[in-house]
Amino acid sequence: MAVGRPRARELLLVFVGGFLGTGLRAAAGLLDGPWLAGVNLVGAFGLGLLVGMRPAREVRLLLGTGLLGAFTTYSALALALPTTVSAGVEGLVSVVLGPACAALGLWAGGRRWAG
Repeated sequence: MAVGRPRARELLLVFVGGFLGTGLRAAAGLLDGPWLAGVNLVGAFGLGLLVGMRPAREVRLLLGTGLLGAFTTYSALALALPTTVSAGVEGLVSVVLGPACAALGLWAGGRRWAG
């Protein structure tokens, strides 16, 4: 894989994906309940699925780095942790179940494209 300066097309893919992911995360923030944990678990599964499917670089940039990178929100979780007990529970759920969701997505993506 060639490493170098990103091309304009690659930057645009990350930007568009990030724009969409941020919008989805903001919309999830309007919901009642443990939306932080839900966003992080769905995002972890999605990232695992994407890696398991081994898509083209452009798809990884758009959906992985852009959309799912912006959708998942560990930074919002870190900001909320000191102020609320529920954020602490969501943090624990995200940290414990996040890797399991990513592994499940990786497994599902690999099975889907294995033949």
